[in-house]
Amino acid sequence: MILIQSLVQDIGGIEPYSPDFKELIDLCYSCRRCVAVCPAGIPIPDLNSHARHAYLKQKGVRALSLGHRSFANYGTFDQFASTFGPISNWLMRRCALRKLIQWTIHIDSRALLPSFHKESFESWFRNHPKTPSSKKIVYFVDSYANYNDPALGKMVVALLEHLGYEVIVPPQKESGMPASPRIWYARKSA
Repeated sequence: MILIQSLVQDIGGIEPYSPDFKELIDLCYSCRRCVAVCPAGIPIPDLNSHARHAYLKQKGVRALSLGHRSFANYGTFDQFASTFGPISNWLMRRCALRKLIQWTIHIDSRALLPSFHKESFESWFRNHPKTPSSKKIVYFVDSYANYNDPALGKMVVALLEHLGYEVIVPPQKESGMPASPRIWYARKSA
């Protein structure tokens, strides 16, 4: 709420568009866990997204760090790493690479990073036999279920088909959201 008050009412002691403001909005990575426990039901990640948008509108795209650019294009990274699944997984376990990732894009080297699967959910789905039905449902698969845990996407399809739906997976752009609850953001001061 301090973010919104800083932007709208100039309250809270944080100057809008300052480095302190940016550091505060960077603490949220939209896992939405706060929404479930907020007694007032305030959509904090949504408010934070608006604050980020306002910040970028004021400061410009050059204000984005390499880490922000990486997360904004996470689906592209996931697709590339999945193409070389076993090699990518081996590399991601190397201490030197994890330290480099921490230094450049600020993902803590101790983070539990998801593994990559060579066969994506989408490639599996293209060959999956279709179950025609009068009830149709569209599944927008996220990057995590597509490249990191295709079994999750397969379970969703199996459940929906069991319930009598024909599952449609349209061409789509990656969501850009990694498996955030499992990733720790390393603060620059750490």
